[in-house]
Amino acid sequence: MNNFWTVTMHTFSNRLKTKAFMITTLITIIVIAGFLNIDRIFDAFSGDGDGTESIAVIGDQEELTEIVTQELSAQEFEATNESTQQGEPSEVLEETESDYVLSLQTDESGQLSALLYANDVSSSVASEVETTVQRVKESVATLELGLDEAQLAAIYAPISFDTESAEASLTPDRTEEETFQAQTLVYVLLFVIYLAVIIYGTMIATEVATEKSSRVMEILVSSVHPIVQMFGKIIGIGLTALLQLVILSIGVGLGLLIRGSTEGSFISELLGSNIPFDLVGYALIFLVLGFLLYGSIAAMLGSLVSRVEDVNTLIQPLIYMVMIAFFIAIFGLNNPESMLVTVTSWIPFFSPIIMFLRLGLLAIPLWEVILSFGVMIVSIIVFSFFAANVYKGGVIMYGSNSLFKGIKAALSLSKK
Repeated sequence: MNNFWTVTMHTFSNRLKTKAFMITTLITIIVIAGFLNIDRIFDAFSGDGDGTESIAVIGDQEELTEIVTQELSAQEFEATNESTQQGEPSEVLEETESDYVLSLQTDESGQLSALLYANDVSSSVASEVETTVQRVKESVATLELGLDEAQLAAIYAPISFDTESAEASLTPDRTEEETFQAQTLVYVLLFVIYLAVIIYGTMIATEVATEKSSRVMEILVSSVHPIVQMFGKIIGIGLTALLQLVILSIGVGLGLLIRGSTEGSFISELLGSNIPFDLVGYALIFLVLGFLLYGSIAAMLGSLVSRVEDVNTLIQPLIYMVMIAFFIAIFGLNNPESMLVTVTSWIPFFSPIIMFLRLGLLAIPLWEVILSFGVMIVSIIVFSFFAANVYKGGVIMYGSNSLFKGIKAALSLSKK
């Protein structure tokens, strides 16, 4: 056990000291913090100053322009009623020195049309203004019909719509907004699982191949059992991944701290006000299980090569399996109940990604989730035992071999 922790901590400390770890972690934190503030960054480069847009409202109906002006002011715009101004929107823009001019015109049939004019029209501002004008139009129309507040409340009251599953489910019933937010979160976490398995799986194989090519492995084999080495390296790099995940979580917190309030931003629209931490927890469980499964096979493949340059070639089949699982998951985002998604979610190499997708988007019965964890754990034990035997012979085997010939030769050596 002492040898195991020695190998584990040696691998962990070596990875922390590498420039690649430090640089990639720093860059990722900057990217995350920047993404969480991307709208503000765009606003800063667009030269909006304090970010408050000024809008001059003109139109042929004084009462309507006044209501729209008040509504826009409530939306944190600097809106002014300039209905007394005559001329084209371009002339009003120049005379009032506003950022935008909103022209409201009514035709003979009473149909309202709106034109937002500016030197450079922001799509987000245009969307907010359109929503505001539409809301005012609806309010004015209902008042003209003589409807009181009770009648309006009855018209706009949402229906009571519920769903119920015949089986016990871990996934609560969701509204359309909550479903969209769940899809977004699942999409993000799928990327995390996909990239983590590829990056750290390749890192394990490279670590083994590096020691073998430098002949350090020959010294280690004489003092530490090869199987202890293999699992020590897997856990050591796993600790590295865990530390990096914690640091990146701090980066997310830093980005949110810089941003301040997320109310009304694209972040609140994507993830909502409440993050489903239970879904994040299941993502971490599947990430750990996937890492252990792919990590043991990556260590086995790394032991079969004699040069670091050959790692990428030999590990390609493993990467292809992760890519196939990811592409099926992307397809399953819009069709999670398809037979392809259901069947492949039970295949151990695909389960960490696809079963998590089903868990995030469907009402999965409790027994399916428990059984999935069981299948993954059994698969990890079986493949780890097989990989350990190949690793035991592979680390003392040199020479260029194909994948299957290399495995056969390594198994023969491990029995001696």
